[in-house]
Amino acid sequence: MPLGQMEARRDLCTLILYYRMLEDYPIVVAANRDEQYQRKALRPHIMHHTPRVYAGKDAHAGGTWLGVNELGLMVGIVNRHSTQPQDSSRRSRGLLCLDLLCQRGAHAARDLLVADEREHTYNSFYLLWADGEHAYLAHNEREITVRQLTQGMYMLTNSSLIDLADVKPTGLRELLHAPAPGQLAALLADLQEVCKT
Repeated sequence: MPLGQMEARRDLCTLILYYRMLEDYPIVVAANRDEQYQRKALRPHIMHHTPRVYAGKDAHAGGTWLGVNELGLMVGIVNRHSTQPQDSSRRSRGLLCLDLLCQRGAHAARDLLVADEREHTYNSFYLLWADGEHAYLAHNEREITVRQLTQGMYMLTNSSLIDLADVKPTGLRELLHAPAPGQLAALLADLQEVCKT
């Protein structure tokens, strides 16, 4: 989807990751949940105790769309627009997100995802997870594909993953820029602006 069209739509979930771009904050995330307003959700709270997982909860299926655990692992998932048929009897994608959040790190989460593919099928998704050392993106079509991410700025929507280093200047590109040293507050304000609906 062209970036201009994406900016004009308001029914997209968005997940933005600044990965290893700030020295003291290896993971900076901003997100909104703008796809299914009718689907009830609970505010972020402790969803699992060992390791402790802090996440919002999908009140319908019990999973989550975004969370972090006490060991520094962040996991986020968005429904991916697809031409493949979607099946409401498949396991909830939010439960997969929660399963990954219960892992000790990004590598363990990757291994769980690969093993999980043999047991469960899911409707189309993009899944992004990171700790201080590694970051990954996965998507599924007929099978799950995993890609390791390097240091950078990434934006995930229901339509695509955008490496923000490759985006030509637009209103969005001007807001989402490499952070200046010591400017975390300014970066967070910019990210909040981008995620407003």
